[in-house]
Amino acid sequence: MTLQDRPPAQVVAAAVMFELGVLVVLVSAVVGIFQGFWPLVLLAAMASFAGVSAAQGLWRGWRGSRIFLMLVGGLLVPAGLSVHESSSGPYVPGYGLFGLFVAAYGVVMAVLLVVPGSSRAWFAVRPAPPRTPR
Repeated sequence: MTLQDRPPAQVVAAAVMFELGVLVVLVSAVVGIFQGFWPLVLLAAMASFAGVSAAQGLWRGWRGSRIFLMLVGGLLVPAGLSVHESSSGPYVPGYGLFGLFVAAYGVVMAVLLVVPGSSRAWFAVRPAPPRTPR
């Protein structure tokens, strides 16, 4: 594998961040097995499979994986900001530390895939290799 065949550091960082999130989901599946929450186990297993597939797509430069992870990062922001602390009232916006972490995680993951020129170039349309006659 040559240097041009490797993804840039920003893409690798986004893939590693996403896989750490997938690891958390997988751990929740294991906890769900012991607690008997089988729907959670099934959902976590499907999310883990999608996460591993998306990370592999990032490594290979597939634009569909980039779009999927940008959507996931964008959806983590409102999901993280909707987490309220129980001590605040129901109408007082009191974001918990975990919610702010999830929102920041989503922003960083999406920014790593959108802003740097090297990551945009990694997902650019590449010409197909020339076909050799048989």
